[in-house]
Amino acid sequence: MAYEVSIVEDLAEHAEALERALRLSPRGEDLAISHFASARALADHLAKDGRVDICFMDINLGDDDAYLSGIQAVANLFPRTSETQVVYVTGYSDYHASVYSTRHVGFLPKPVKQHELDAALAQAIANLEERCRETIAVTSNGRLVAIDPAKILYVESARRKAIIHLVDEVVETYAKLGDLERSLSSSFVQCHKSFLVNMNQVRELTARSVLLSSGEVIPVSRQRKTATREAFLSQLRLCL
Repeated sequence: MAYEVSIVEDLAEHAEALERALRLSPRGEDLAISHFASARALADHLAKDGRVDICFMDINLGDDDAYLSGIQAVANLFPRTSETQVVYVTGYSDYHASVYSTRHVGFLPKPVKQHELDAALAQAIANLEERCRETIAVTSNGRLVAIDPAKILYVESARRKAIIHLVDEVVETYAKLGDLERSLSSSFVQCHKSFLVNMNQVRELTARSVLLSSGEVIPVSRQRKTATREAFLSQLRLCL
């Protein structure tokens, strides 16, 4: 499973140093890392249904950023109901108390020490994996249905509805595919504009489709072929 990691840092050399350190972490191979030079750039990414599992947020983003500070950005982009795991990174110790107005799992002073980064990353991933074991609730035909994410094979989008295919039943709800993806773990990957697949249920991958444990075949679009392949390979590594 690949975790989507965003580094929000206005200094390119600091972002690159942090990425190198993340790659050296015990879970470094499980990370898909993106850089954003400002919180505004991250906001634009999120507005396009971009997923962020873990965010390393610099606190001092410079006067030209729309959010002025990383703390304000986290408050606006990742409210306490958000599942995104936030780790603050800063060269200024006087922000230590201010960050507690927002939900976060770590506070790393610059220069970042490898063992402190490893610990923060491990906690963020542990929180995400714990969420994987929790049920989600959807409204279907006027009733509230509890769903175990581990039992989801795939989700199909059709006529404003999300059709959730489980191992033992099918549940329909009015929801966007992107909203459901954000409520699920990173083992769920959008392999096609109309399909969200549980990589834990994938048994075989080709250039155009995935074969599920149920025997069903789900299409893979050209635009999402690379991301789907990377997620599949990452899942295989975790199972070894």
